[in-house]
This record gives sequence, structure tokens and C-alpha cells, in this order.
Amino acid sequence: GGAGQGGARTDGGRAEQVSAGRGGHGTGAGAGAHGAGNSGDGAGIRHTACDAAKIRIVAQPLKEPVNHLLLVATNTSGARCDLYFSPNLRFDEAQSPLAELPDSKPQAVVTLSPGESGYAGVLTSSADGSGSNGRKMTALSVSLQGRDSKGSIGGSANVAIPGGSVYVDDSAWVTYWQSDASDATAW
Repeated sequence: GGAGQGGARTDGGRAEQVSAGRGGHGTGAGAGAHGAGNSGDGAGIRHTACDAAKIRIVAQPLKEPVNHLLLVATNTSGARCDLYFSPNLRFDEAQSPLAELPDSKPQAVVTLSPGESGYAGVLTSSADGSGSNGRKMTALSVSLQGRDSKGSIGGSANVAIPGGSVYVDDSAWVTYWQSDASDATAW
């Protein structure tokens, strides 16, 4: 049900976007529901960190900028979750995660509703050859940080590397999570 609400819509027919999540239980809160977004007042909204069990992470190759991958994290759970800071990336058996790029810090935490995606750009090696200790990597594991940035939460996910391997050197870094893919690839 819910389709017989009358024709006096003021949201330009966009209510489908708000209520597209299947199995919506509850009262529907009436007129203010179309204004839902990432910057609510926090009343009654519990922020939960995304973890490897709630999202699917895919690495995609990029033609530009060169030597970059795009990580796409899609919320596969039935509830909203937050992507904090940057993903913890480890290629092969690296002891520490890839460095994060401080300049890429967004204005706000990336909040994913069910089905939405967040993005992080990964520089794998310097374009001018100035990086050192480069080698071909064949494995990538990704874990997610919690709100306090004190390590990973919820385990890690093994992510397939496009083409099976990637060249990584000491200049490699990862951006903070972004809500838009173009922001994740701007560096």
C-alpha cells in the first residue's frame, strides 16, 4: 500500500527515493519525511559504524588518474551506517595499512543508507617513478575504522585486485571515504 495518498505532492514525485527501502515498518512520520538527508538533528538517529559484514567492497581500475584504483563500498545491510576516516588497506602481507591522504578529509562523515555507496581513491605508485621499493601485489584486504579511529572494527574483507595484480611502491596512499566518486579521484 501507500500509493493512494492523493495527488497533492510537493516533492516533485521524489517520494520513491525516500521510501524505496523494502519492508519499511513504522509510522512514516508524515510530511517531514521527504527532507531526510545526511545532516539530521540526530534526534532518534543512532550512528553505527560500517563494518565488513555490512558492506561489499569492490576495487575498480581507473584510466585517469594513472596508477589509481577506486574502492567502492556499498551498504548491503538493512540499516544506515557510517564510513569513518579512511579504509585500512593492506596489500599482500603488509604490516601496517596504507597511509591516508590528509588533504582528502571531507567536511562530514560519509553516511550510507541501505544500497548507497561510499568511495576512496588509492594511489598505487607514483606516476613519475619517484617512489621506491615497488613490487607487484596480488592480495588486498580492507578493514574499516570506527568513530574513535583506534584500529579496525568488524574484521576485514579480501578484495579482488583488478587484473589480478597491481604495482605498489612507497608513494602509495588512500583517500578518506567520500560520498562522491569524483571527490575520491580528485587527487
